Amino acid sequence: MCPPVMAAMPMIISAISAVGSIALAVDAQKTGTEQALQQQQAAADAYILETHQANKRITEENKAAAQKKGDNNLKARRAGASAVTAAGSTSGLSVQNVLGDFRRSEGIVNDRIDQNNEAVTDQIDFDMRGLQAKAQNRINQSTPPGMGEVYGVALRGAGSFYNEVQDYRDA
Repeated sequence: MCPPVMAAMPMIISAISAVGSIALAVDAQKTGTEQALQQQQAAADAYILETHQANKRITEENKAAAQKKGDNNLKARRAGASAVTAAGSTSGLSVQNVLGDFRRSEGIVNDRIDQNNEAVTDQIDFDMRGLQAKAQNRINQSTPPGMGEVYGVALRGAGSFYNEVQDYRDA
């Protein structure tokens, strides 16, 4: 029969192994948490940057629409002034009708510019909602490993130690 110390060696080795496994699991969890936090921060940073770019696009679209409307108004005024100049000293209903037509066409073009700008702005808003969902999904996917993994390693180590104790008792 072997000395008790030699018989207890498998239990001691199993206990040391279990403690080492738990320490490694805790270390891995800490590293995983740090990596998850970095990934979450990267997702939040990307969302902020993409949202800023989308807001800038909206501003640029609004400026472009305002410029188009300004150009359209200028053309309508020039055409109206040309019509009044061409009419010369003649005044009357026909000159007023021509000026009214210019104003109506100016209003129609301005309305179309506004509608187009609104459609583009709405699309950018929808894109921004998609960016938010994408960022939230990235954040949710980068959750740190839970303590359940550490407990699982501890339970496996304890189970191994328990089996060694049982083997020692049975021997």
